[in-house]
Amino acid sequence: MFLFKREFDFSFLLALLLALGITMLMALILDVFIYSRFQKKKNVSNLVPLIASLGIYTAGTAIISIFFTSQYQSLSDGPARIFTILGGHITLVNVLTIFTAITVSVVLLIVLYHSQYGRALRAIDDDTEVAEITGVPARKIIMKTVAVSALIAGLSGILFGYDTGLLPIMGMAFLLKAVIASIVGGIGNIKGGILGGLILAVAENAAVFLFSTEWRDPTAFLVLIFILLIRPKGLFYRLQ
Repeated sequence: MFLFKREFDFSFLLALLLALGITMLMALILDVFIYSRFQKKKNVSNLVPLIASLGIYTAGTAIISIFFTSQYQSLSDGPARIFTILGGHITLVNVLTIFTAITVSVVLLIVLYHSQYGRALRAIDDDTEVAEITGVPARKIIMKTVAVSALIAGLSGILFGYDTGLLPIMGMAFLLKAVIASIVGGIGNIKGGILGGLILAVAENAAVFLFSTEWRDPTAFLVLIFILLIRPKGLFYRLQ
């Protein structure tokens, strides 16, 4: 998005479509040439794809830093538009982010639990081999899911870029927060993941409000440790 909008001076819509399209294409290429190979091998540990992902992330971060430097880059063209609500300040990008998050969450829940695609995806999640035996095109479903996931991730990155700017190494922080939210809510449970993310966000912002910004990241890990001690499977692991 930064390349098309700031460097090539494309229109917002064209830059958005190109950025999201390339993000989806790159995700599919990685899935076809790397992750799908791990899925075909039954004796491969679950840690192998994780290690491969960390390697891809490290290489990607280095490449981005070479071409765009390791400094913050902003997508915004000027000062953010600010609204005052109940004595608090919120920017237009914040409003769009909240609206997008709610919309995407609702659409995902509807698709997962009230569509043929969602039922097929949950069947694959339970047992891929059994799903394929019953006629579910597992590979096609997985590729569609990868593309949609990349689309959501790309959109999130663009919104964040307009809000606070972009930094090549910032992806790891978001990955850790996503993992914490998943564990808090219950791994493998999308409803729990959403609720876990909300709990984590409230806890972090409460810590910032009561203490200082330095407490934001430590609070996330304190919440994780607390949940692991009292409910190792997550707060909402039974919520399906």
